[in-house]
Amino acid sequence: VGTVIASDDFNRSDESPFAVGGNWGRTIAGNYDGVSNLTNNEVRSVSNEGIYYWRGAGTFDPARQFARQRVVQKDGEVGLVLLGGSDHAIMVAWGPPGVGDTVYIYWYSNGIDRGQLATGPSTLVNGDVIDAVLDGGVIYAKVNGITVKSVANTTTLTSGTPGFITYRNPSLPQISILDDWEAGTPPSYTIGGTITENTTGLSGVLVTASGGFGGSATTDGIGAYTITGVPSGATSIVLTPTLSGHTMSPLTRTVTGPVTANVMGQHFTSTQNTGFVLTINASHGSVTRAPNQATYASGTDVTPGQGQFFNAQ
Repeated sequence: VGTVIASDDFNRSDESPFAVGGNWGRTIAGNYDGVSNLTNNEVRSVSNEGIYYWRGAGTFDPARQFARQRVVQKDGEVGLVLLGGSDHAIMVAWGPPGVGDTVYIYWYSNGIDRGQLATGPSTLVNGDVIDAVLDGGVIYAKVNGITVKSVANTTTLTSGTPGFITYRNPSLPQISILDDWEAGTPPSYTIGGTITENTTGLSGVLVTASGGFGGSATTDGIGAYTITGVPSGATSIVLTPTLSGHTMSPLTRTVTGPVTANVMGQHFTSTQNTGFVLTINASHGSVTRAPNQATYASGTDVTPGQGQFFNAQ
């Protein structure tokens, strides 16, 4: 669910248009500037895009935030705002009017429409709960907790707060209605396990996460590691352990996801590499070595003969 910082159930007198200046501000941007109304304790689309962002109590992390609301009527277009401000916002909206089978992720800055980041199929039903989430550099669109579209946040926005958006095409009769808005910090989870060698925990192993999430952790004195900050809904996370002179089994593990809780038990075993061959190429004469053997274990000290030296390349 995450930590809720702000909420509005809209249970107050009608506002036509939706009132700004208190808890709410309005984003003025793009080519379809418009407003919403507050009618019968619900927010309704009126004309073009009514884009609103929270400006009341609470502090939002510009790198990790979510907005959530209940869809009362899906006609028109209805959606949510991330990193909203007076002239900028990221919108996650469902439409088009009268159809509502597509999710759009797009953004405005400096009052200008900067285009779409992603679109995808997603059909709403009245009563659905929709989420827009920014976490780990990725924007997620969710319906009833299930991710329906995600895309990397390639915008230049670095500040702002969550909010909501309604859209009504003035030439069409359909309107959208929303209620029960809330916003805050999304949940995050951990991925962990142990790395052992000869049944004993191995310290100093770097475990790197890539793919659906990026992060890393190093095993402690008992071989345990914990990667933190994994966003809710992350998928296809590849874990790769590395330690010089050691081979891991398996070489990688994949957390398929979507991640909805801490993921533990991602264990690996290590084998110290042996059988290294030391090859000496002398430009003249010969070079002796001690110990003189065919192969060496990792970490073995090899000393050249008196007056000789090794030039590692």
